[in-house]
Amino acid sequence: MPLYYVEITTLSGALDTNAKHNLEHAITTAILELEGSRDRQQPNDLNRVWVRFFDVPDGDLIVGGESTSLAGLRALVASQH
Repeated sequence: MPLYYVEITTLSGALDTNAKHNLEHAITTAILELEGSRDRQQPNDLNRVWVRFFDVPDGDLIVGGESTSLAGLRALVASQH
């Protein structure tokens, strides 16, 4: 059976530990459903999906040529709605 490795990059503080756990669970469930393994309920199938989070410090994310922070990114997203 294949192994899956998913990388998620966010700004530091954007996701707390609980949010990361919930996102990992949702990703694992979706992948196993897509391949058809979720219905078999094999415990080892969960171990085939690895999710790794990268937290980028404020100022290390460049958006539109400008260094941004979590607060800056939230303001940018809010201005687009």
